Amino acid sequence: MPFDLPSNVSPAWSGAAWASALNNRDFQDKQLRLLQYASRGIADCLLRGDPKHRFGLKLLALCSQLSLSRKAFRAVRFFADFRAALNHLRAAWKEGPVRWLQAAQWLLMGVHIFWDNMTFCTHKSIQLVNVENSRFWYYASANLRQKNWRAMADSVGLAAALLLWRRALQGVGRREATYAMLKLAADVATYFPETTAAAWARVGKVDGWRDAYIGLAGCVASLVSCRAEWLKCASRITL
Repeated sequence: MPFDLPSNVSPAWSGAAWASALNNRDFQDKQLRLLQYASRGIADCLLRGDPKHRFGLKLLALCSQLSLSRKAFRAVRFFADFRAALNHLRAAWKEGPVRWLQAAQWLLMGVHIFWDNMTFCTHKSIQLVNVENSRFWYYASANLRQKNWRAMADSVGLAAALLLWRRALQGVGRREATYAMLKLAADVATYFPETTAAAWARVGKVDGWRDAYIGLAGCVASLVSCRAEWLKCASRITL
């Protein structure tokens, strides 16, 4: 999973490094996300040819279960995102536009996580919240809202990443800025096709943006995220 690593980070073939990384919850989540979106993309390809394809249906069910399970682990995480937004906001007065964008990104991400939590709570297999005829507290509405807010957060984050990339020096700084930008661009491609804005602009799923494309974009974002989490674990990973 880890690739194109700096020389001061444990290589991908280190058993000790994997043992440490696999005990990191964020690294585990990115691996599950990779499996989720790979399943989604492959299932779409199989079911397009045969809507009753047994393996395709199993992969689709796996994707749905992984999506729901990952939502459970993000319960009330929006507090952490709002705190991150506040920290960026405090720094923005001294450091300028990038920090303002990052503050907006994490504020939007916090709202996304709130609606992501509501999507979990209103899911038909959970239904901790179930208000009939409500504009907000039912599954379809909560799911659409979480995708709308995530697409907005990633779009603002991509703008910030582009500014950081332009500032970065050649070498390691430019490389890491490039990966950050790639991850956010892939996230936008993952979430935007299922948003209200995509439906309005006629560039969403109903207009030909298949699950296979969303699955591919999700896999790219997940791979880059796995690499990023590996780098974060570097100080705890030994050969």
